[in-house]
This record gives sequence, C-alpha cells and structure tokens, in this order.
Amino acid sequence: MLPWGLFALCGLWVAAGLRAPAPGKGFHLAEFARLPTVCNGRLQPLDSAARNSLLILRHKRSLSWTEQTPEGPRRRRMDAPAWLAETLFRPDLADRRPAFRIDHPELRDLLGLTNQSAGFDVSFRRIEPALDKIDAQAQKASQLEPALRDSFQRAVLRLHYALVLYQRLKSSIQPETATNFLAEIEEFLRLGKQAVAIAHGQDEAKPENRKILDRLLTFMRRYQTLDRTACLLPVPPADASRGAEQWTTVGQALLNSIGAEEPHPAVRAFAAMALAYRQGDAARFNSALGDYARLLRAERPRAVRQARLEAVYNRWQPFYRALALYLLGFLAACLSWLGRFRTFNRAAGALVLVAFLAHTGGILMRMAIEHRPPVTNLYSSAVFVGWGAAGLGLLL
Repeated sequence: MLPWGLFALCGLWVAAGLRAPAPGKGFHLAEFARLPTVCNGRLQPLDSAARNSLLILRHKRSLSWTEQTPEGPRRRRMDAPAWLAETLFRPDLADRRPAFRIDHPELRDLLGLTNQSAGFDVSFRRIEPALDKIDAQAQKASQLEPALRDSFQRAVLRLHYALVLYQRLKSSIQPETATNFLAEIEEFLRLGKQAVAIAHGQDEAKPENRKILDRLLTFMRRYQTLDRTACLLPVPPADASRGAEQWTTVGQALLNSIGAEEPHPAVRAFAAMALAYRQGDAARFNSALGDYARLLRAERPRAVRQARLEAVYNRWQPFYRALALYLLGFLAACLSWLGRFRTFNRAAGALVLVAFLAHTGGILMRMAIEHRPPVTNLYSSAVFVGWGAAGLGLLL
C-alpha cells in the first residue's frame, strides 16, 4: 500500500508543476512571459530570457531582498518575469533592485562595498558610480590570456558582462529615457510621412521643412542606438515562413517603417504595454497584451506553441523534481538496509520510478523545444547519462 501511495502522491507533485498559474487581478505577467522573442540567436519566451539573464547577474532565477518598512524589515521577492517587465518598462525602478551578486573581496573594495552589512546583492544604482573603474579593469583583464587571469580579473569580467547585458535589456523595447514611447512613435511616424512628402517635390530648404527633417533625423539616431544596443528581438518578420534569424529589434522595425503605412503591430503593442505599466494601469496593460497575443496566435502559431512549451518547461523544472525524488529514493533504499527491507525497498522503487518518468518527460520536452537529439552538449550529455543509469537500475 505504501509504495502505491507514494507513487500517487509524488506523481501529483510532479504533475502540479504543469498547471498554468491563474491570471490574477494585477498585471498578467505570466502571459507576458510566454510571448516569443529571439535572444542569443534562438526563439524563446520572454520567461527564458528573464531567467537566463538573472542567472548571469546573480546566479539565481529570482530576485529577493530585505526592505525597510515602517513596520520593520520585510522580505520581498520578485520572480524573473516581473523583474524583466520592470527592467524593460520601468528601468528607473529596476536600477534600485539588488540584482547583481558581488562577493569577491577585491571587487567589493573596488566598488567601495567595504561594509559587510551591505550584503552581496547590489543594485545598479550602487554600482553606477564605479562603471569607469570596472570598464578599465575589464579592459586590462581582457588583454590577458584566460589561463593567466587571476580570480579578481575573472570576477571583473563577469561583472562587466552582466552590466552590459543589463543595460542592453533596458534598451530592448524602448529607449531607457522614454516616458511615453507610444506618443513618441506616433510623432515619428507622422514626421516620416511628412519627410516622404518633402522628398517628392517640396523645398527642403524651407525653415519648416528643415525643422521636420532635423527632428526626424534625431529620432532616427535614437532608434539606431536602440537597434544596436537591444539584446531582445521581439518583432517577427512580415513573412511567416521566415525563421528566427529574420526577427528584428523594435528600433529596426521603426526605421523600416519610414515611408510605409504602419510598423509591425508588435511595436505599438509593446509601446502600449510600456506606457500602461509605467502608469500602473493593469487593465490597459492586459488589454494590449491580450490583443497582441491573439494576433501572434493567428499569424505565428508555431512560434507561439514553441514559446509556450518552453515556458511550461521552465515552470515545471522536471530535472529539479526528478533530482529531489532520486535523492528521496536513495534515502529510502538506505533505510531498507537498516530494517523492514521489503517496505522501504518498494518505497524506493516507487520514488525512483516517478523520478524517472519526470526525467524522461524533461528530456522529451528539451528535444521538442530545441528540435535536436537528446545529446548535443556537456549538460545534455550528463542529463542523458543519468537517465540511462536510472533506467538501467530500474530494469535490473
């Protein structure tokens, strides 16, 4: 009876990770996290971009800190999608979050973090005064062969890479200084149409025409910078048959819209979400998000399915769940050696069997997400060898 009860209980725990969270009353950030984008050359949900970025910044997939309130210290936590939304739409707030893990003593001295009570998690606002020092030290370290770098130089390079990534994220949807990107886009499109009319016969030397062209040029330079710095490519190509390599940045999509009727709907959708998020208007944010999600489902169903599958995989964490059950199975097997062999041995078998099923599901999901065989790199090799060992152990 005990083995079957354990099997059912652990199976329910594993299956619970597949359940989608309820939307809630505020911003629908779980749905926002499932939107597809291209990052680092592959199609993925915003959820993966957020989790992977936080891993680089602070070696964890979520953000937590202690905040002083009138009632006393209060522990706060922010998951990866919420942090990414704040970074994209409210960088002024994101700069205050302790998103960077700095624990190397010499690096802390370089940043003036001599007080141990300051903690190892540091905000960008705290690091910002020392950016020039970090750039100088990173430049020196990059000129050395990797084998010749000491621990301080490696730590500086990691922090420099994390800072560059963070600043690129802040400029992935809108310019960091933008306060109403939607209105800015409207003005840019209007100026673009006027510039086309000027190019088709009007006198460019007229003061009013010169003013229009100069204003348009300012916007173009702004969006060229946005295109160069962005690390997310959230705008799909007009041709649905194009692959991930044809997705573009918001800046490039705006530059391509000069003389055209309209930019891709993704541009306005993200601008509307940015404005609603900045104003704290959850209803408008969710409305813009829902409209864009429906458009993507109609025009890019394959990209949406792939992004949603990966978001489920991220939430499910099958290998973490399998690892926990493998460990419990091992402990049950050890207890079987001390007494009641039959009971604990069967319990161990039930635990390992559920773990093996979760392990198998995780491998199959990775294959479906990456469109590759189960062994492609060192990580997937370790996962596959562990799966084979567990399967062989159950068989024997």
